[in-house]
Amino acid sequence: MNETVKTDSSIKKDGMRKKKILITLVCVAAIILAGAGLGYRHLKADGFSLAKSALFQTTEASRGGLSALASADASSTTDNSAAEKSTAASVGGEQTSSQKQPSKSTSTESSKKKSSPTSSTSSNSTKSSSSSGSASSKSDTQKSTIKVTLSIDCKTAVAKNIQVALDLTKSGSMLSTEISVPSDSTVYDVLMASSAVVDADSSYMGVYVKSIGGLAEKAGGYSSAGWQYEVNGVYPSKGCSSYTVSDGDTIKWRYSCDAGKDL
Repeated sequence: MNETVKTDSSIKKDGMRKKKILITLVCVAAIILAGAGLGYRHLKADGFSLAKSALFQTTEASRGGLSALASADASSTTDNSAAEKSTAASVGGEQTSSQKQPSKSTSTESSKKKSSPTSSTSSNSTKSSSSSGSASSKSDTQKSTIKVTLSIDCKTAVAKNIQVALDLTKSGSMLSTEISVPSDSTVYDVLMASSAVVDADSSYMGVYVKSIGGLAEKAGGYSSAGWQYEVNGVYPSKGCSSYTVSDGDTIKWRYSCDAGKDL
């Protein structure tokens, strides 16, 4: 009987121990889970991961770990500062180079501006040469002109009391002047260069002058009446548009009532 009681008592004691152990294990597991729930602090420095937990490290180890963390933080800060300085330096360099480039552009623009007067001077020189050429050409043209004396009269018609002639002039002189013409001018060109009103027609001998100042051929009923010209006192045997004048020539246009016999 006593043995049976002892056996039951020992069984109870074993059960209590097991419960205590189980409770202890449960507590430990709870503590572990609580620690896991709080999590580990991971800090990285130069690729090295350092995990720290007060639950699993001694005081010395904790101190060492904290020192390592502090140094890691310091080195990380230093690296970050160096990186920032490097970035700032590179940005500064870019800014400096970009600031220097406008100065090159400015110098280029300045050189262009400086070269502009040269171009302008060259252009002015060209214009000057052109002007000189034009002036020279004008000078040549002026040199190639000649001066002749031109006179127009209808004295024979006035003497015969032809009314048209009397309406033009009482003295018989219609025009007397000196005219400048090109050196290759003809007698007809000289007449057209004057202020006289001329009516002409073409003929087998060239241009035929029918009327000057309104006094036409065959005026007053004279069938042989008309205009004739002379150069230096001579009546040429060619049309007025075919005779080339020379410098100093004296040209006269005269009205005849009898085919030149009354001149």
